[in-house]
Amino acid sequence: MSTEDRGSTEARLLAIIDFAVDAIITIDGDGVIRSVNAAAVSMFGYSAGEAVGRNVNMLMPEPYRGEHDGYLHRYQKTGEAKIIGVGREVLGRRKDGETFPIGLAVSEITTAETRLFTGIIRDITERKNAERELLAAKEAAESANRTKSEFLANMSHELRTPLNAVIGFSGIMKNKVFGPLENQRYAEYIEDIHESGKHLLAIINDILDVAAVESGNLELNSEPVGLAAVVDVSVQMTAQRAKQGRVRVSNTVNADTPMVVADKRRMKQIVINLLSNAIKFTPEGGEVMVSAEVDENGCLDIIVRDTGIGMDEDELITAMEPFGQTDGSLNRKYEGTGLGLPLTKRLVEAHGGILDIQSQPRMGTTVTVRLPAHRVVT
Repeated sequence: MSTEDRGSTEARLLAIIDFAVDAIITIDGDGVIRSVNAAAVSMFGYSAGEAVGRNVNMLMPEPYRGEHDGYLHRYQKTGEAKIIGVGREVLGRRKDGETFPIGLAVSEITTAETRLFTGIIRDITERKNAERELLAAKEAAESANRTKSEFLANMSHELRTPLNAVIGFSGIMKNKVFGPLENQRYAEYIEDIHESGKHLLAIINDILDVAAVESGNLELNSEPVGLAAVVDVSVQMTAQRAKQGRVRVSNTVNADTPMVVADKRRMKQIVINLLSNAIKFTPEGGEVMVSAEVDENGCLDIIVRDTGIGMDEDELITAMEPFGQTDGSLNRKYEGTGLGLPLTKRLVEAHGGILDIQSQPRMGTTVTVRLPAHRVVT
């Protein structure tokens, strides 16, 4: 290549560098600035005449300023690189003394005459500010969530204490422990009070469980649990609701089904929630089926199928959110707090399992609780 061609090529390269968006600075082996592009001039506030010929550490705050020359000489002597060819985030210093975060990538160019280092610098102030704002928002959300969970736990406790008294005394009156009630209408009222109290207590207990899960305070008392017995009890406990709704419930979980290492009370809660939900959303004459099977990976699946109204994709997303209601109108046909499925999902996940829901409108719903193989007793 002729001298003229070489000069033309270098001129084009310098032009490209000068118009680059990122700041580009070249230094020699002693840390002296050899060139700066327009972006570097704009970023640091020094003109090319003020920067070229001076040590690059003028663009660094302490402790980077005092460490830079030693690092550069150590690298040239030992080859130990901390930035060169690696890149890192450090602080830069403008002419007016302002410090700001930068992303720095350094490459080395060795020629027959000299050794040069080229730094490509990007101002990452906006990115860092966005990261700080995101972290602050995350911490604020976590704090708000903790506050909410604590509030729910405290309020639920305050509500549950007098409610237990209402349920207890109404139960005594319902069972006529101290003699008959003179008017039959009183007996009907007491029945309503007792049943309403139990319903409200169940809601409060769900709220307490959600608060415990979200605050990380849910503890499992794991032990070998007979799944067949759990399902049998759960079917019995939901039988009255199924009878009222004229919904058939079939159960094929038998004594041959393997035991699982789990929290017995929570497993019962999972199955009851799924059965109650399936029965609630299945019209008269429909059916709810409970089964269990071990898959090829040794995981145990508990499956609850129904022939109910089903859900589309958007309704399913809503149903999985705490307090979510697929029918948000004031006169909902299907009563409930919207805690059943979200709470069940969290209880399953607390056991290391997965809750899978497949549903289509007017085609019913299939819910699968998959417990991991290490919880299956073989």
